[in-house]
Amino acid sequence: MSKKVNITDGLPNGKQEKIEFPVSYEIKIIVTLERSVIIIKDDIENLFHQVKIPYKFLHGKDSKKGTYTSLTYQITLLNKPHMDELYSGLNKIEDIKLAI
Repeated sequence: MSKKVNITDGLPNGKQEKIEFPVSYEIKIIVTLERSVIIIKDDIENLFHQVKIPYKFLHGKDSKKGTYTSLTYQITLLNKPHMDELYSGLNKIEDIKLAI
């Protein structure tokens, strides 16, 4: 089954600003807890290694009901294809519901 990770730049009404590369920013990845969060983190960090994205894990936070966890990383992307490869890879990790 194919799914789509929702990606937003935080701007209202779908307005987008041009991204200038290289760019460093915090990415928040919302995941379900159907599998261990440790395994999900490993999947995400393996993707970072595969795509050669420098990263630092900042923190994780469970939702109030404990059904989701948000994982926040500091990452650096070199160019648009680098970004596309990251989000394509995130789409393949089944536990991810949203990447902001």
